[in-house]
Amino acid sequence: MKYKLKDGFVVRKIGEQIMAVPVGKQTSEIHGMIVLTESAELLWDSLKNGADEIDMVINIGWLKCKRYDDILNEIKEIKKACEGRILKVIIETCLLTEEEKIKMCNLVTEAGADFIKTSTGFSTGGATFDDIKLFSENIGDGVKMKAAGGISSLDDAEKFLSLGAERLGTSRIVSIAKSEQGSGY
Repeated sequence: MKYKLKDGFVVRKIGEQIMAVPVGKQTSEIHGMIVLTESAELLWDSLKNGADEIDMVINIGWLKCKRYDDILNEIKEIKKACEGRILKVIIETCLLTEEEKIKMCNLVTEAGADFIKTSTGFSTGGATFDDIKLFSENIGDGVKMKAAGGISSLDDAEKFLSLGAERLGTSRIVSIAKSEQGSGY
């Protein structure tokens, strides 16, 4: 199933999950700067159309301006609207200082989100081992980690998992694994 949901977004079925995926959006919108009414409309459309999980991106500008209450409230409201579905909060680690990453671990935990995720894959970098290690030291009980972006080998994937990542976001591993299966591994 694949169809246009809203300007620049499609709903895609990936395995058993149905997700709203941004396609060709401007960077400012991907990084949590969609007008709140548009975000709410997209969220409700996604849920109505069968999304099992919601990925949200924090408003980087709010974080840089230390508007922590606004970030916390937004995550809480989106989590509430998810009505029991999984919420992953993407923080774009490549754009943040260590202090900001730790603050986001605390906010994601306090808000009750299910996952903290490193990257959308649309910014300047992806997951790093240091980021996942930092997450594991600073998230609270019940929050899982998703390493996404830049994972280019099975060794890297295994290391992210060994550091505590529950999920990996990578398009390269599938093709690597298939090529290794074909070579007798």
